[in-house]
Amino acid sequence: MKRMTILLLAAMLLLVSCGDAEVTPAESSMESAAESTAESSTESEVNNDTDMTPPAFVNASKGVLPGVSHEAGEEIDLLAGIEVMDNRTATEELVISISDDGGYDPAVPGVYTVTVSVCDSAGNETTATMEVTVRKVYEKITLTLGNEVTYKVNDTSALVYTSSGTSFRTADVIQVMDKEFFLTEYDAHKAEHTNNGTVPFFPNGVIAIVDENDLIVQVRIACGDTVQINSDGSVKTSGLSWTNALDATSGGGMFKGLAAELDSIIPNGGKLLFVGNPGSYTCRTFLIQSLFSSQYVSGALDLSGQDIHPIGGTLVLE
Repeated sequence: MKRMTILLLAAMLLLVSCGDAEVTPAESSMESAAESTAESSTESEVNNDTDMTPPAFVNASKGVLPGVSHEAGEEIDLLAGIEVMDNRTATEELVISISDDGGYDPAVPGVYTVTVSVCDSAGNETTATMEVTVRKVYEKITLTLGNEVTYKVNDTSALVYTSSGTSFRTADVIQVMDKEFFLTEYDAHKAEHTNNGTVPFFPNGVIAIVDENDLIVQVRIACGDTVQINSDGSVKTSGLSWTNALDATSGGGMFKGLAAELDSIIPNGGKLLFVGNPGSYTCRTFLIQSLFSSQYVSGALDLSGQDIHPIGGTLVLE
């Protein structure tokens, strides 16, 4: 009986001991550690200082960078002139690269869409596209006036307003004017052209601008379509500063904005030569054939038919 009582007391002590094990200090310590880890994790998330802001292209508009143009075979740095910035990474540490060259081949004429990427030190990346035009290489031309067509130099009647429109538009003659002469005549007669916002109206013709060395630096053609060939050889058909239509309020036509632009186009002087489309269009046809497409005959201009690169060509007056 005494032995049974001892065994029963031992069993009860053991049972109490196991019950206590369910709430041991060790488990309490583990729970505290888990809570501490959770709190630490939460605090880390609250104080997270990771850079999540990507860099930006300063000179891009809606993800598109300014286009680049060069002659076939010419090696250029496509990334030159691209400006970038970031909220944390210093500008000089931002990495700019071409992520997709769009098949670009500097030796093959064509228009390519190149994708440029910029990456900051945190790995954030931004991309933008850029149109690269590779131009055909043409032999430099010599534009000679005098044998095939008629021209006049510094004609004081050319920009006079008449009932038939600006005077020079009534004759199939190429007008050649020194820069300063043109500006003087333009100012003298612009007030007459109230039907076109005081801009001597000039549609459907050709303008060639040459520098002080008689080298062609810009060509404008309005013949169905409008096209401008700039000093870098790039061909622009939209977004032009001039138009081919009458505008009584703001002025229109091929002279629109030209007077203000001449100082940047030919800062050291030069000449303008221009012709409209009167009569048989002999002079306009001659200039289009000489400055843009040797295959042009008549009618609207075929922009894909360019086989002449006029920039850098020489003007000769006979």
